[in-house]
Amino acid sequence: MRFTPLLFSTGLCAAALIPRQDKSNSCENPEKRYIDSVLCLRTKPSGIGLNSTLYDDFPFVHASLNDVIHSVAMFLPWHRYFVHVYHDALKECGYTGPMAYWDWTLDTADVPKSAIWDPDTGFGGNGDSNRVEPTPRNGDRLCVSDGPLRDVRPSYIQTDYDPHCFSRNWNNGTAFPGDMISSAYTTEAVATVHASADYPTFRHDLESGPHGAIHSAVGGDLGPSSSPNGPEATLEDVMPFNKLAGDIKVSEVMTTQNALLCCTY
Repeated sequence: MRFTPLLFSTGLCAAALIPRQDKSNSCENPEKRYIDSVLCLRTKPSGIGLNSTLYDDFPFVHASLNDVIHSVAMFLPWHRYFVHVYHDALKECGYTGPMAYWDWTLDTADVPKSAIWDPDTGFGGNGDSNRVEPTPRNGDRLCVSDGPLRDVRPSYIQTDYDPHCFSRNWNNGTAFPGDMISSAYTTEAVATVHASADYPTFRHDLESGPHGAIHSAVGGDLGPSSSPNGPEATLEDVMPFNKLAGDIKVSEVMTTQNALLCCTY
């Protein structure tokens, strides 16, 4: 996990750069502050009327809108605003740093050894074959047994209430963990997506390529859910958020450098 500087403003999106911070002191460790804020979401009640926590609101809304937000043109703008709403929730838990993201291309030489899986400064490692829970669907769930999420129990599988251990099952489709489908998100693979001639091609190739590969390769609670193809979106189409946030037009998130989002990578 790499905490990369973003730009934030107090009004007109022209503010000062938030610098990278030294993580040698755990009290000043940006990764730790980020993860602590994620865990804090589990101490707050649902904001959408569920009998669970604010942490659970995000996967529940994401799953409940699955057919609307995947394999459709609004896939990217919807998720852009979803991340913004999530960042705002982290701020309510005291987080003051930039939103974090994982640059997959930097780890493709050996994805299982990525720093993102570090039990102390990252999100913990793979599911543990010695710590399993049965599932009502197929086989056993491999519970993560190290790192900050080892005791987390998400409340939902898609939209079904099903409290369970937080799980991962690294794979490449045939081997465990294999190369975790790393060829799909190398620098060259991502560059090919970026070179797409039009938006429909770009959206499709990104969603079904690097994005889909990461979901499948990490497995467990990051496993993908299927959804049908849907219609193209216009800038005036309204993106639903099911009370997680107010609904918003596609046009309002087509740039990150506005008063609403106000950030840059």
